[in-house]
Amino acid sequence: MKVSDGYKLKILMVDDNEDDFETVKRAANKVDFPCELHWCDSGEECINFLHNCLEDEKHGASTMPNIIFMDINMPGLDGKQTLMRIKQNKQLCAIPVLMFTTSASEKDINECYGIGANSYITKPHSYNDLVKIFEVVDRYWMNVSSLPISGS
Repeated sequence: MKVSDGYKLKILMVDDNEDDFETVKRAANKVDFPCELHWCDSGEECINFLHNCLEDEKHGASTMPNIIFMDINMPGLDGKQTLMRIKQNKQLCAIPVLMFTTSASEKDINECYGIGANSYITKPHSYNDLVKIFEVVDRYWMNVSSLPISGS
């Protein structure tokens, strides 16, 4: 699916830090990134949210996110484990998952791509750098890439 005018991407951010979510929301708004942001504060909540989206689709509602931003370092079900569950589920595996984390570890990067991450972004140290990242994310996911159609 190419994103058309007036369409808002549904983005799910999975991160145990609410401040990071609020900062991402501000950055997305600053670049006029047309999106609906939803936040889950744990891997467990993410999996439950996605299963609820699958149930919604059975009833004709489209609540499934187009893209997932996933932190790695979370208590309980961490980002890698959550990514693995998403990519092993036939109904969820097509959703692009962008790892969005403080870790710049080569090991983490390789493991995430090995599990099926679609991108790996190290969280920047400054708000201005975050805004630049969202400018690129906006251009790529809204204008360059074709996203899978929800429910197929």
